[in-house]
Amino acid sequence: MNYLDLNTPILLEILKQQDAQQSDNVEPIQVGDLEEKLTEELNCIISDAQTSLGILRLLYPEKIPNSPQFYARLNEFLSCVGWSIQVEQAIGSIWSVTPEILTVEEFEELLRILPSIEGYPFFKSLRSLPHFLSRVKLRPEFAAEWLSSIMRRIGNDLASGVFWESLGIICEKHPGIALGTIHCLYGSDDDSDVAIAAFLLGTLRALAKQKKMSDDFDVLESEYFTSTNARMRSAYRRSWVQTAQRGQMSLEDLQKLAEQFQLKTPVEQHEAFWIVCRSLLVPTIPQENYDFCLTWLMTNVSAGISPEAKYSVVDCVAQYVENNNLELLDLVVNIQPIPIENGGTWGRLEHILVSLQKNNLEAFTEFFTKLANANASTLLAIMHEPRSFEWFFNEVNSKDLNEMVGKLCFSNDSKCRKLGLFLFDKLQVTSFPDVLVENLSESNLCLAFYEIQRTHMNGGSIANILICLIPKILSAEQSLQDDFYDELVLQAKNYSGLCLEEFERRAEGIPLLQKVTDTVNNYFTLLKDIHNSSVCAMDVPGYRLARRNYARRFNNEVSKGAEELSVFSQLCKKYRLLYGRSWRTFMQGNLGESTALKQFSNSIEMPRIELIDPEGMAFRRLHASAQIDALSKGIVLEEEA
Repeated sequence: MNYLDLNTPILLEILKQQDAQQSDNVEPIQVGDLEEKLTEELNCIISDAQTSLGILRLLYPEKIPNSPQFYARLNEFLSCVGWSIQVEQAIGSIWSVTPEILTVEEFEELLRILPSIEGYPFFKSLRSLPHFLSRVKLRPEFAAEWLSSIMRRIGNDLASGVFWESLGIICEKHPGIALGTIHCLYGSDDDSDVAIAAFLLGTLRALAKQKKMSDDFDVLESEYFTSTNARMRSAYRRSWVQTAQRGQMSLEDLQKLAEQFQLKTPVEQHEAFWIVCRSLLVPTIPQENYDFCLTWLMTNVSAGISPEAKYSVVDCVAQYVENNNLELLDLVVNIQPIPIENGGTWGRLEHILVSLQKNNLEAFTEFFTKLANANASTLLAIMHEPRSFEWFFNEVNSKDLNEMVGKLCFSNDSKCRKLGLFLFDKLQVTSFPDVLVENLSESNLCLAFYEIQRTHMNGGSIANILICLIPKILSAEQSLQDDFYDELVLQAKNYSGLCLEEFERRAEGIPLLQKVTDTVNNYFTLLKDIHNSSVCAMDVPGYRLARRNYARRFNNEVSKGAEELSVFSQLCKKYRLLYGRSWRTFMQGNLGESTALKQFSNSIEMPRIELIDPEGMAFRRLHASAQIDALSKGIVLEEEA
C-alpha cells in the first residue's frame, strides 16, 4: 500500500502545514464546507487499521521517538481540527497500531512514558485510552504495572473517570487479560493496585453472571475472599460496588457482604460505609437492596464513626438530595459532630443545604434547625472562615428565613443563639414573625437580650433586632426594661451612624425609641460643645505623637488583614510609591506611558464605645455572661422539676 496516497486530503494538508511551520502550537484550521469530508476521513482512521498505520508512518517516517514527543505529535496532528470524541478515537486508533512497527519491549517502553508526562498533555492523551485499550492486548504483568502507574499519576484529579472506563473496556474486550492482571496484582499493598484489582474483579463478576466465563474466575475470586492478606479481602469486598453498578448484585449477595463488615477500626468503618453508600447510589438499585442499605445505615451511623465514613454518608445524601429525595437527611444529623478540619465533608454538606433551599424551603429550615441543635458551634466556626460557605450565602440571601433565624436566636442553647445572631447579621434579617415574639417566655427573652450584649454585630443589625424586642420588653419586669433602655442608648452612641439613624427613622409611634434618640442627640450636642471649648486646646506632652503612632499601627494592621483576605491583592503585586502622583512601567527596555493614580475607597462604621472604653465593654459582656449562666441554670432546674 502506498501510504502517501491515502484518501485523506484534508488531514494530509494539515500534516504538511504542521511540518512546514515546525511549530508546537498550530491554530485550528477552518474546515468550513469540508467538515463532512473530514468526518469521513476520521471514521476511516477509526475503522481501518491500515489507514491508521499509514498516518502513523507519515507522522514518524524515520523512527517513533521513545519520548513524550510521540504523544505530543499525535495530539497536535488531530486536535488542530477541534477536539471531539471522534478525534479521541482516531488518536487511539493511530496509537494502537504502534505494535506493528515496534517490538514488544519498545512498545511497552513507549507506554511507560505516558504517566511521566507533566500537566494537561497527560490528561489530553488519557482521553484516547479507552479506544486504545479496546484495540490492543497487553501482557498481564505489564498491564498491572502500567495501569497502577497511571492511577498514581492521576491521583485525586477529577479526570479519573476515563481511566475507570478504560478498565471496564479491558474486562469487556479482553477478559483473559483482565483476569491475568488481577492475578498479578494479588498480594500488593499499594492502594492503587488494590483499587484496580477491586474494579476488575467486580466488573468480571458482573460479566460472568451475564455469560459463562471460565472456572479460572471462580478460583481467583475465592483466593481474594479467603486470603490471609487483609488488603486482598478488602479488594474482594470493594469489588461488589462495581458489580452493583452493573446491576448484578442481588439482595442475597448484599446480605452476605454485610456479614463480613467489621466496624472496629476507622479503616474498616470507611470501607463498610463506602461500599453501602456507593451501592445506594446505583441508579438501577432494586427496591429490596435500597431498603437493606438504608436500614443498615440507620442502624450503624453514629457520631463516633471515622471522618472518612462520615464523608461517604454526606456525599451519598448530597446526591440523593440533589434529586429531591429527602429520605436520608437524618443520617447527616446523626453523624454530628463533623470536625471543622474535615473541609471536604463540610463542602458536601453545603451542597445539601443549597439543594434543599432550592427544592424545598420547608425541609431546608427543618434540617438546618436539626443540624444547628446537633453541631451549632462547628457550623458557626465554618461560616466565620474567610470565603467559606459563599455558595450557600449567595443562594439563601433572597429567601425568607426570618422564622428559622428567630427560633435559633431565642433558643435555650447558647451555641444556637450565637449561630442565630450571626445569621441575623449575615443575611440582613430585619424582623421576626410577630407570633414568634409574642409567644416568647421571659426567660428566653432575657437569654436572647443578654446574648445580644456579648455578640459583635454591625450597627444596622443591632438596631433591627433590638427594635424587634421592644413590644415584648414593654411587658417584662422593670429591671429588664431598665437594662434594655440602657442598651438602646449605648448602641445608639456606639454606632452613631447606622444604629442611631435606624432608631430615628422608626421612632415615630414608638415612645421608647423617641426617648432614646432625644437622649443620644442631646449627648452628641453636649459632646460637640465640649470639643469646641478652649479646654480641648490644652495639650499633654507626647499625646499627639502617641495618637499618630497608634493610628499608623492600627491602619497597618487593618491593611494587612484586608490584603490577606482579598483575592485581588493575592493576584497582584504591591508597590509603595515614595513620592509623586503618577506611575509608569519599564519592560524589555521600553518606558511605558505615565498613568495618574486613581483613588477608590470603602468605609465601614467602627463601634465607638469599643474603642473609647474597651474595658467597660468587656465588663458589660462579663455581666451578660453571668446573667445567661444564672438563667440557664434556672431553666435546667425547671426542666428537672
